[in-house]
Amino acid sequence: KVFGDDSSAPLIALISGRKIMGNTVDTNPAVFQSGMMDINKTLNAISEEKFIFILRSGQGIAEIPEVVDFINRKCSLESSFKSGLEGTYFIYLCEPKNEFH
Repeated sequence: KVFGDDSSAPLIALISGRKIMGNTVDTNPAVFQSGMMDINKTLNAISEEKFIFILRSGQGIAEIPEVVDFINRKCSLESSFKSGLEGTYFIYLCEPKNEFH
């Protein structure tokens, strides 16, 4: 499964035959900032499965602090590449982890 940047994750899911986590296709920050969707509920809902998280450097969903925190706690960087038009893309592998609080 995949999740992440709304400009690339749906296309990558389609091309690779993968599902999108939680069927959440529109991850534009405005969806969360407007209150239409809750970022914490969304991240909690996807946190117990293994998936690929796709981000663009400092753009889109990557500019939401809760997402950055999630990536730092649950994911490992697998790859990155530069696009002439869109900047740098980061591909993370996210897996459930035991956390002690």
